[in-house]
Amino acid sequence: MAGNANTGKPLTGRFVFFCFAGAFGAILAANIALAVAAIGSFPGIEVKNGYVASQSFDRERAAQVALGWSAKAEYADGRLVIRVTDRMGDPAPLADFALRIGRPTTEAFDVTPEIIDSATMEAAEIDLTPGRWRLDMTATGRGGEVFRQHLVIEVKG
Repeated sequence: MAGNANTGKPLTGRFVFFCFAGAFGAILAANIALAVAAIGSFPGIEVKNGYVASQSFDRERAAQVALGWSAKAEYADGRLVIRVTDRMGDPAPLADFALRIGRPTTEAFDVTPEIIDSATMEAAEIDLTPGRWRLDMTATGRGGEVFRQHLVIEVKG
């Protein structure tokens, strides 16, 4: 019978069982801890009812395409600039503009910055740490048309 070289005690089934049980217990504990952390940090809901939202998706997408507006965001030196332009590249005729900034996978860092200049869509100076940020913007044109855009920017360290 093989023995433990350090102590001279025999290797028993009970000892092997506890080694395996301890290893699997550690793996199970780590998986549970990671699952709880993932569920607790990710909001997981984009819309309350996906089916209802899907019923108007094509209509809303067609309305966005018909506007012909596009948005571009740039972040440098603590200042976020968002420009909304029409098909010709001119500033879109906006009457109202709202913006929410946050991380793509959690709502813990979401902020609504104050817009400094609605003509150029400069948001207030905001300190964004390095990494990926999601910008959810909603703009209303002078004719009441609604423009929604989700932009992602990467802030370099």
